Amino acid sequence: METSQPLISYSYDLPPPKATCRYCSLLEPIERESELCDFGHEWFRFDHHFSLSAFQQSCLTCPVCKLRLNQFVSHNGEGAAHDLSDHTSDDQQLSRQVSGKRTGYRLLDNIFGFTCPSPIYVSFDLVQYLRPSFVFSPIADTVSQRLIWKNCRAFSTAESLGVVSQWLDECESAHELCRPNSFCVPTRLIDVGPSNGSTEPRLLEPNKPCSMESFNYTALSHCWGRAGQPSRTTLSTFSGHLDCIPMSSLTKTYQDAVSITRGLKIRFLWIDSLCIIQDDEKDWQHESSLMESIYANSFLTIAATASADGSGGCFQTVRPSIPVEVKSSIFGQDDSNRQTHQVYLRPQTTHEDLISKSPLFRRAWTLQETVLSRRTVHFTHNQLYWQCRTLSASEDGSIYRGSEHTLPVSTFGAAPGEIWKNWVEDYSNRELSNRADKLAALAGLTKLYAKETGEIPLVGIWESQLHVWLSWYRSEHGDQTRSFERIAGIPSWSWASLDGPVSIFETPALSREVSDFELISTSLQWSGEPLTSTLVDARLVLRAKLLQAEIEGTGILYLQGTGDNYLGWIVYLDSPSCQVPRKISCLLLSTRGGPATFLLVLSVEPDCNVFRRVGLAILHPVDEFISIELQNATMEVVTLI
Repeated sequence: METSQPLISYSYDLPPPKATCRYCSLLEPIERESELCDFGHEWFRFDHHFSLSAFQQSCLTCPVCKLRLNQFVSHNGEGAAHDLSDHTSDDQQLSRQVSGKRTGYRLLDNIFGFTCPSPIYVSFDLVQYLRPSFVFSPIADTVSQRLIWKNCRAFSTAESLGVVSQWLDECESAHELCRPNSFCVPTRLIDVGPSNGSTEPRLLEPNKPCSMESFNYTALSHCWGRAGQPSRTTLSTFSGHLDCIPMSSLTKTYQDAVSITRGLKIRFLWIDSLCIIQDDEKDWQHESSLMESIYANSFLTIAATASADGSGGCFQTVRPSIPVEVKSSIFGQDDSNRQTHQVYLRPQTTHEDLISKSPLFRRAWTLQETVLSRRTVHFTHNQLYWQCRTLSASEDGSIYRGSEHTLPVSTFGAAPGEIWKNWVEDYSNRELSNRADKLAALAGLTKLYAKETGEIPLVGIWESQLHVWLSWYRSEHGDQTRSFERIAGIPSWSWASLDGPVSIFETPALSREVSDFELISTSLQWSGEPLTSTLVDARLVLRAKLLQAEIEGTGILYLQGTGDNYLGWIVYLDSPSCQVPRKISCLLLSTRGGPATFLLVLSVEPDCNVFRRVGLAILHPVDEFISIELQNATMEVVTLI
C-alpha cells in the first residue's frame, strides 16, 4: 500500500488544452444522429493509466485527468483524496468506464470512474467516489451556442439572461400546468422603471382591480442572513419609498434582482422587506398571510440560490468550459479511423449540488416560496437552473427532465397527507432567523393544502387523521446542532413547537382506523391574523385511553401493573435535555394492526385532566398481556395544551 504520496491537491487551474493524455484523448463524443443508441446502463471498459501514481503524474499535464480529480475532491473533500491513496496499491491497473445514453439535447453523458480488482474494490468503492465527472458540449443545437459552452473565460451569470428568456418563452407558450388559475396583484410592488435603468425604483400601490398584462411582476426568493438587515420599508421610510428607492441604498442581491427584472423587460418586482412594512405588526401579519397568492401569481420567481445574505447577490462568476482535443470514432473502430476534434468539457452537476445543498434551501421561508411559484430561475454558484411545474433544466443542458421539486396542484391526488408529511420533515430541518416566525413561514403552504383538500388546520397539523399528525417525534437525522427547545406560544402537541428536525411515525396514506381515540373539540385563538399572528390559546379536547407508566432513563418504559415487561418500547423525548419524572402518563393514539403509539404527557392541571406533551412512545410488538391492559383501560376526556 502506498500511504506517503498524496494526490495532487485540488485547484481549478488546468494544464494547457493540447496536453490531453493519450488515454483521455480517446473520449467518444457522439456527433451524428446515426451514432445515437440507447445503451441504458451498459458499460464500456477502456484502459486508463496503469497505476495511481501514473494518474497523479498525468494530473500535472492533462486537463481531463485534473478535472476528474477536481470533481472527486470537490464532492468528497481533500481528506478523501488521501484515503484514496491509502486504499490503492500502485501496481493495480486503473480502468475507465464510459456509458452512453440518449438525452433531449443529444448529449453524450460520460460518467467516468476507476475500478480496481478485489479486495480493494470491495473495501473502497472508487467508482462511487470518482463520479460524476463531466459532460461534453452538445453539438449542433441551441444549448451548444450558449455562453456557458462557448466562452473560454470566466463570466457572470448576468451575461446569460438570454437563456432565461428562452425558458420563459417556452414555458409561456407550451406549458399548460404553468398557467395561473387566477390573478391577484399584491398590495405593493416595486416599479423598477424602464429597462434602460433611466429612473430609480420606487414603491407602488396598484389600483385594484388590475389585469395580469398590466402588472406582470417577478418575486425574489433570498436569504436575509444573520450579518445585518436588508433594505427595508418601515413606517418612517414608507412615504419616501413611494417616491424613490435609490439603487445605492439596496443590497447587492436587491440590485441584481432589479437588473434581472429590467433585463427581462418586466416592469414590477416584489421583495418581502420592501413591499411589507416591517415595523407595522398588522401590515406584516396581513401581507405574510398572502404569500400563497404572491408567489403563485408572480410571472417569475428570481432565486438568489447561492447567496447566504444580501451581500452575495444573484450574479455569480461562472468558470469557463475547458477546450480539449480528442480523437473520436464510433465505438468499436480501431484507432486508425479516429479523427481529432476540439470539444468543451464542464464538471457534471446534479440538482443536489446546485439547489438542495445551497444556502437558500437551508432557509425555512423558502420552502413555500419554491412550492408556490409557477416558475423559478435559480442563480446558483456555477450556472442558471430552471424550475417550473413542467420542467427542470440546467443552463449547460445536462439536466432536462420533468420537474421533481415544484408542485402542480393536481399532484395532491389520492394521498395529500404524504405531501404534507414530506413538507413538515423538510421544513423542520430548515433554519429561521426568528423562531417566532415558525407558523407564519408555513402559512402559504397551509392555505394551499386547506384549499385543495378541504381539511381544517390545527397549528401545523390537521383535524382529519389527528392520531397520525400527533405521532411526530424528534428526528435523529438532519441538523442535530439545533437546540430542540420549545418555541414559546406554540402548543406542545404541535411539531412546530420544537426547534429542530422532526419525523412523523404514522404514514397518512396507510393510516389505521382507530376506535379508542376521538377529537371532541378544539380551541385556537389568534392575537390577530390567523396563521401569522401570535397564538393566545391552543388546546385539544380528546377522548382517549390514558394509562400510567414508569420511565427509566430515556429509553425504557413499562406500564404499571405489567411488571418489567418493556420489551419493544421505543421512547422519543421531545427534547434531549427534557427532565421527566419517573411516573408518566401515556395517551394511546393507535394500536390496531401494528405498533401501539402513545403520547407521553405530564399533568399540568390535575383536577381538570390538562396535560402537556413531552414525547412519543412506540411499542412493538404488542404482546397479549399488554394488549389486555390496553383493552381494559377506560376512556377519559383529556385536554392537551
